[in-house]
Amino acid sequence: MKRDINFYGAIAEIVAAFAIVASLLFVGFQFRASQTLSAREADISLVEMGQQQMLAIIESDVLADIIVRAETDRELLNEAEELRYLTLQHYFFDSWESGFLYHQDGILTDDAWRDWDVWYARMARSRPPWAWAENRIHYTDPDFRAHVDAAMDMEDAE
Repeated sequence: MKRDINFYGAIAEIVAAFAIVASLLFVGFQFRASQTLSAREADISLVEMGQQQMLAIIESDVLADIIVRAETDRELLNEAEELRYLTLQHYFFDSWESGFLYHQDGILTDDAWRDWDVWYARMARSRPPWAWAENRIHYTDPDFRAHVDAAMDMEDAE
C-alpha cells in the first residue's frame, strides 16, 4: 500500500507542475494581449483627439476664420480670438504629449510612435511658432518640451 501512495504522490506532483507551467503560460499570453490592447487603445485615443480638433474647425466658421487669420498675421486677431487659437493649439500639443508619454511608458511601439511623431512635427511646423512658444509653459515634462523644441527647430526656447 505504501508503494501505491508514493506512486500516486509522484504523479500528483508531476500534474501540479504541468498545471503551474500552463497557468504561467496563460498569464503570459494574457499580459501580451493586454499590452496589444493598450497599444490599440492609445492609437484610438490619439485619432479621437485629432478628430475632435478637426470637427471643431469644420463645424465652426468662426474658428476656421480665426485659424486663417492667426496663421497669416497674429495682429489680425483680437484678444478673445487669440485665446481661442491658443486653446486649440494647446489641445493639439496635448495630444502630441499623450503620444509621447504613451511611447515613454512602452504602450506605443517605436514604429507607431515614429509615425505619429512625424505627423505631429509636420503639423506643428505648419503653424506659427508663437503657437508653441506661448503654450510650452503648460508642459512640465522637460523631455517633451525639448522634443517639440527640436521638432520646431527652436533653439534655447527656455
